[in-house]
Order: sequence, then structure tokens, then C-alpha cells
Amino acid sequence: MFKKQPSFKTSNNIKSSDLKKLNKEIVSTVLLQEELPSLASDEFTLDSKSVQKTQFESTVSKGLVYSINLTSKENNNTLRVPSWVEVTQLSSDYKLFQFNKSLKNKIKLFPTVYTTWLYENLIPVVITNSYVLDEVIMINGSDLSIRGCALPNQYENFYNTPEYVQKLTKGTIVGIADFKQPKFIKAVGVLMEDADKTGETGMIVSVLHTWNDFLKTNFKVTFEPPSNVKAFEENEETETPDMEKLDINEVTSDEEQQQEKEGEETEPETSALTPKEVDGYLYMSLYYMITQKIKIEFPCTGSNFISQFILKYLPYDSPVDQIKLKNSSFKKSAKLFKAWEKESLIKCKTLKSGDVQILAILTDPSKVKDNENLRCFITYKTLAESNSKKNNGNSSEENIDFINAEILYKPKSGEASRLVMHVEEKDYLNKTQIKEASEKYITENNLVNTKNKRQIIVDQCLAKLLKCEENSIIDRKDVSTKILANSSAFNFCLQIYKGSNYKGPIYQQPIKTSLMSSTGSQTDIPPIFVKQESFRNKIITRISNLWVYNIDLEQLADVLKLKCNASVTFDELKLPTLPCVVNNFEDSQDPFKITSFTKLQVQKTDILVQGPHEKLILSILKKNNKININSPSYVKTKNDIKGRRKNASST
Repeated sequence: MFKKQPSFKTSNNIKSSDLKKLNKEIVSTVLLQEELPSLASDEFTLDSKSVQKTQFESTVSKGLVYSINLTSKENNNTLRVPSWVEVTQLSSDYKLFQFNKSLKNKIKLFPTVYTTWLYENLIPVVITNSYVLDEVIMINGSDLSIRGCALPNQYENFYNTPEYVQKLTKGTIVGIADFKQPKFIKAVGVLMEDADKTGETGMIVSVLHTWNDFLKTNFKVTFEPPSNVKAFEENEETETPDMEKLDINEVTSDEEQQQEKEGEETEPETSALTPKEVDGYLYMSLYYMITQKIKIEFPCTGSNFISQFILKYLPYDSPVDQIKLKNSSFKKSAKLFKAWEKESLIKCKTLKSGDVQILAILTDPSKVKDNENLRCFITYKTLAESNSKKNNGNSSEENIDFINAEILYKPKSGEASRLVMHVEEKDYLNKTQIKEASEKYITENNLVNTKNKRQIIVDQCLAKLLKCEENSIIDRKDVSTKILANSSAFNFCLQIYKGSNYKGPIYQQPIKTSLMSSTGSQTDIPPIFVKQESFRNKIITRISNLWVYNIDLEQLADVLKLKCNASVTFDELKLPTLPCVVNNFEDSQDPFKITSFTKLQVQKTDILVQGPHEKLILSILKKNNKININSPSYVKTKNDIKGRRKNASST
């Protein structure tokens, strides 16, 4: 239902009376139990007053998506998560009705996968193997056949008692999970036949929603399943179905079991700072600046005063990620500055626009002595000193595991397939494998020129790959180079890796370079362009090709606003969107463990930063996004400003 990009309208709060009707309808039409079950985990709390509804329309359906706020008890972070989907209209062309037209009026409400993680035994679960679930259903968008699964009445389950088995009828909403993780539902669908009347072949579950569809993309869901949901089944006494009889042959390997044990190791909890503690850190930084007579050019904007001075002169061991104005008792910078002005620590002025301008800080020695807090202040090592020692010291450079990229080649002609026929069975080959295959082909077919071993005599196969005449003589060193440049023999594809040594592929399948960028050679890695130019009579810095490396543009824009202290806008290019499937990595000690996939339709967009900020942008790309800015293969810079501050850039 959400395989293709639907259109969403604005969200509206739901009335309390409508919420009560919705809860009654959920219990009466969807659930097989008499009431909503209890929460499966105590890691999150639900805010029932925050329920919102959002209208959606796709090519096959119309309806409403209900979303709710989840609050983590560990760090008090609030997430907006889609919880239930109400279908108001289904197209007669929907594939489900090609098999069973009687189901059209039975699909009204169904939970999202995120709701099934929160409640215990919310809906019956159909289990299958990881290949069918991840590849066939989540990637290819297929439905589930009876031969590749086990129904809830076929193994020991909450729903296998007689009263519930009778309710497992056509139209029942069910979840689909891996038999290794039966509580980890990754897809939600509807039963197409009664559970006790199914045959040996045919479709049994029509998939309505998956973990990685466009519902996740549009709501920007970052909610990860609780630990008890992701737990692997280890109880030997529990009767599980014979997966071999169900055409399931996958067994957990020793390496996967080690990764599971590593993932179970919990990290020590870090306590959040109270508002008073955050206030203390802010005052401490100001006291340091006054007592140490830090030089500041006044007047200074309030945002610059906070970002470039207050946060810079905090203690080096302070929890910087928690020291934010919104976490303090003041909440806003204007209130903080007024409080400091009342204590005669600073002088400030409020402009007509509402912004606060800092005019001066306390410098009078007599007033410093009269202030008890300043007189008793003990200096400390600051973040600025710590960072300068790291940058200027003799220690080795910061060890960053940069993102890696590679051009891969997929044979598309008979001659190319014949050339690489002895290579291990792979759909995509790199340059080294193509070179080795060409050398092996030359040796096995005795194509070396006996008069000059640095040359070869071209046969019929190589003639088409090298685009030359048969029996012609060419230099041996040029063979692989010309073959790799032949676009009629190979498809050129790009794969981005999360770490060095080509570990952790970001894309589930490599993407053709022609879809990535319309400029440049298809055999080269598309680099990120950082370009200073004049735009509408203003100097801006344009950042292009960020989508190639799957960089979150909104997250990067937020960082650039703070660091560059400048306005940041998006420039959507009039280019086709980039369809891709991105791997999701588990946030654990093993950063390269792929847990699922997310389908995306990437809009090719540039980021525009007002002002010349080339150096600062490059440092952010290096530190935050792990881009190797010193390599021209990954980053290229250009300055098109003529006659006005051509070489100016932020530091």
C-alpha cells in the first residue's frame, strides 16, 4: 500500500470522542482479544493526548494515518511514530482483489509494524525465513506464499488455542516475522484464506505495509524496536515448526551468534543534566571569560556569543551535547542575557527584530573583586585549549574511518560475460577482477604476440570489447583500460561503503552512475562539489552531489546553520529522482551489521549557505559525514566569485 510514494496532507489533532471511537473499532474489528493488550516493554511511554491524523492518497488507496508521540524513559527523547492506518477507499485494480474480491470490504484498519513492537501479542504472527522476509517481501514487494511460512495455528503461540484458531479467518490482520526473531514483526498483511482451510500452494498473506516502505520515509521514523522485540528465540522447550518442511533451510551461523551476543551487551547509562546544572555550566563559561579577560569584538550577536564563546570556554570534560539553552531553566537566550545584565555581568541591547546584541562584558577590576563568584572562581582547562592541543600537537592525525566508494562493472554483452566466466559468481565486478580476467583470457587463448610479448593479437571476442578489427595487434597494457571504458559491454555502477576496506555497503544494490550524476565520466566516482558563487547578488556556497553518499540533508543543514551562523536553503534540481534501496545498520558495537532495508526516492537537491564558508563546510563534511576532503575523487572545490573577496572563506 505504501510501496510507491503516496501524497500526504497536513496533520491535525484528533478529538477525544473520535479517539474513543477509534479504540473501540480497533478492538472490535482488528484484534482477536477483548481489549487492547498491555505494553510489551517499559522503555517507552505513550502520550494518548498527542494522537494526530494525516490524510494520504496513493495509486491504489485513500485513507488516514494515525500517529502518536513516544517518549523514551532513558533519555526523554520524543518521537512521532505512525501507529494505525485506516483505509477509506481501495481501488478495484488493487492486486489483492485479483485473487480474492471478497476481501475488499474487510480491510479497514491495520496497525503499523511500530505498534506491534509496543504491544504484546497484538496480532497473530506468521513466521518465515530471513531470505523470504528481507529479499522477497521487503525488497521485491511480493506477497507471502503458503509454502514459505508457518501459520499461527501450526506452532506453539498465544493464538493457537481453539477460541483464537476459529478467528484466524479470511481477512484477519497478521504480522510477518523471521522464525529466529518471532516477536520482531517487519511486515503487516491480511490473511487471504482461513487458517484451517489452506492448501499446499498459493498465496496466504497479502502484504499491506512493511518496515522499510514510504510510510517510514515520509514520517521520518527513527524509532528502533525495543530490546525484548529484537531478542532471538533461544528456548529449546518451545515447539517451533519444522522449517525444513516449509522450504526454510537457513540456520544461524557461528558468526551471527557472536554478533547477537555482542549486541546484547548494554552500554552504561549516562544521567541527563538538570536545568540548574546546565545553568551552572553556562555561568562557569562566562566567569572564565571575565576572569581570564578573553578578547571579544563588540558588538556581538547573541547567537555568536553563545556558539563562539560560551560553548567554546566550557570545561573540557563537560557533556557538551547536553549543554543547550533549551535544557536550561532560561529556555531562551534573551532571558539568559537579561539575567546576566541584571547581575552586571554583561551589557546587551534588544534590536527591533527581537535579536539580542551583546555590547560588553564586565571588565572593571573593582567590580570583579566585589562579586563573590568571580573572586572565588577557580580556572580550569577549556574545550578550546583541549581542541588546540589536539590540532597543534605532535600526535598523529585524527583516525577517521572515511566513507569509501567503488565503481563496479556488470556485464551486459555476451563477449563481456565470456571474458569474466572464470571469475567467482558475482553480478558486479571491480577493476581488479576485470583486469585479472582479461589477463587470464589472453593467456588461456594464446593471444600473446610471439614476436613481441608486450603485444597481443586480438581475437573475435576481444575485437568487440576493444572496438577494433579482428587479428589486429595492440599493446597488452592497454587491453584492460579499453575494456573498462566500453559502455556497450558493461554497465557502470556505484557502491558506497560505510567504512574503509569496502565494508558495510550503503546501497542494497549498486546504482548506475548515469542515474547518479548527468555530468562527468560514468567510470568516475561522482564527487561532492563545494562551490562559491554569486546568487541573486549575494555570495553563497553551494554544496552539490550530497545525495550520492546518502547524506541526510536536513541534518547537515541544521549543523551548517549553527556552525556557519548563516541562513541555509535547499535548491531542488529539475532532475529525475533517484530510486534506491538503502541498507539499515544496527547501532551497536558492530556498525556493519545490516538489519533491514529502506526504499527511497531521493530528490536531487543542493544546499545553499549564505556567505563564503568553504573551509568550514569541508571540515564539517570530514568530521560529521566522514568524507575524505583531501581526495579529489570525493570532493572538488571551485570559486566563481570574481572581483569581490574571491579567496575569502570561513575558518
